[in-house]
Amino acid sequence: MAAKISLYPTLNDELMSKIRFQTSAYEFYYKADDNEFPLNPEEVNNNPCDVKILDKKGIWTPDDYNFCIRRKYFVRTYQCLFGRDGIACRNAIIGVALRWASSDSKQRGVIKIGVLHNSAKDEEFKLDYEFPAAQLRGVVELTTVLYLEKPGTPLWDEKHLANNYGCILGELDRITVRLDGTGSEFPVFYTDKPLLPLWYIQCEWDDPTIDQFSECISIFINRSNKNYKFLEKDEHLLREIMASALFLLISKLKAQEEYWADTVAGNNLTEGSVSAAVHYFINTLGWDPSTPESLSVSIRKFFEQRM
Repeated sequence: MAAKISLYPTLNDELMSKIRFQTSAYEFYYKADDNEFPLNPEEVNNNPCDVKILDKKGIWTPDDYNFCIRRKYFVRTYQCLFGRDGIACRNAIIGVALRWASSDSKQRGVIKIGVLHNSAKDEEFKLDYEFPAAQLRGVVELTTVLYLEKPGTPLWDEKHLANNYGCILGELDRITVRLDGTGSEFPVFYTDKPLLPLWYIQCEWDDPTIDQFSECISIFINRSNKNYKFLEKDEHLLREIMASALFLLISKLKAQEEYWADTVAGNNLTEGSVSAAVHYFINTLGWDPSTPESLSVSIRKFFEQRM
């Protein structure tokens, strides 16, 4: 592997310690019907810089919904970045940006966050950015960098410094975000029970307006069933299983009249609950529970469009 050698000074550990760079944690979320819904990052192998995205509602996918990020940045005592012993001329302007790269979608880009002038002022920047649906997939790298926003006029002792617009002057932090395959916490489990059918569902809530969807609903796929081999070859069979399971789930909830009205209206529903998920299916995805036939058709139409 070839070594990457910079021809001009860039951010090093000594300068990094001096600027006292701090950030808030990344917030991930998506928008639907003018509302924000959180997406939960879960560390991969206990590494805070490598996370997978989970949706407690089991709804979000990067192909069907936008993907939004929010974060705050704090930079103090950054005058050391300017001048002979820094990384830019005394009167240059340094930019802070987020570089993103999605190799699976073959796209990359830069999001400007803020700029630093040679001053003693503490700076606080806010990032709030929305990626449209289907722009990202797979593994996404998010890297916070310093770059030269505006070249300066080099003094005699600054000739060695970068002075071209856009030059990357250093990396502040980096995180890997995994989207596909971990985008939702939809409760599908595999089991090995030869005497049971290819699939079955368990709905074990006490109060669906409170009890969490991910904890109360389990869809089991039986690998020991003789027909499992067909599931491995035909994604349409999996689609039918999911559609049928959700039909049973909603039908069971609809039969509990004491909860159904609040579910449809969205009254007093705990976020992530069974009723909150079903409310989303009906009011955002447009599933029609008025009759068993209309419910079955609307669920299957959704899965055909999604898969």
